[in-house]
Amino acid sequence: MLMQTRMKWKLGELVVQQHYIDDGYTLIAANFTIRGGEIDLLMKKERKLVAIEVKYLDTMMDLSEYLHPKKINALKKTLAFFLQKVDEGQFDEINLDVVIVRNGHIVEMYHNVTNT
Repeated sequence: MLMQTRMKWKLGELVVQQHYIDDGYTLIAANFTIRGGEIDLLMKKERKLVAIEVKYLDTMMDLSEYLHPKKINALKKTLAFFLQKVDEGQFDEINLDVVIVRNGHIVEMYHNVTNT
């Protein structure tokens, strides 16, 4: 069961990654993890950085239960840590997107959820 779940998560990340690549983005990092947080994908397009949280859903759920302030803060903290490791000045725009995947397809995209 755990292996099947991991395969779904990985498939979801690959679907989202390909979507962004098709839109002209380049993958910088996948599964960037610090204590207390992880960003699934970090993608770059020219001077824009997008940190992407991929959520794979088997069933419908209220996204407000998932995108609660604690989760958003953990993502922001992880992104800030990543930016300390790279030259933040190379980016004119930094966004945090959340993408919902179900059955191997993107069903919802939330761009710049923190309005940074």
